[in-house]
Amino acid sequence: MTMNMSSEMPRGGTLCLSHPELTIGGTASKIKTAAPNGLGVDYAINGYIYNVLDTVGDRTVTAAAVQAELTSCIYLVTLNTAGTLATVKGTAVLTADHTAGKKSLQWPQPAANTCPIGAIKVVTAADNDFTAGTDDWDDAGSAFTWYDFMAIPTEPITA
Repeated sequence: MTMNMSSEMPRGGTLCLSHPELTIGGTASKIKTAAPNGLGVDYAINGYIYNVLDTVGDRTVTAAAVQAELTSCIYLVTLNTAGTLATVKGTAVLTADHTAGKKSLQWPQPAANTCPIGAIKVVTAADNDFTAGTDDWDDAGSAFTWYDFMAIPTEPITA
């Protein structure tokens, strides 16, 4: 079988093309990238390729509603065509339900014309809530797991 390049060539495509190495910014309520390639993050949105340099530094996190104590939640990290970072808060579930395997953490839906480059899972403790954009990503009352990826994984996070 031969491939007809004009009609069978893939169109569009939104994915992260290099390792972003998401990390806490110099200001702990912010995020930065520290791509190991030394050239920043390469990513594609709707088939067009973009680059954002790590030298942009601390990036403000999109403000989100408060995450209640004793819950787990995913915050999706995206870039737009201008290289502006945004976060999208997922749906929080009770940590006890998540660890017991009763509830999974679903990946949030990215905004149109943005590229997901990673995520942060936040697990809050008793007497401690979390507010993205205000609280620190190393807050002692919460646990954080950082994910870098090419595209949103196909499966949710299970216990």
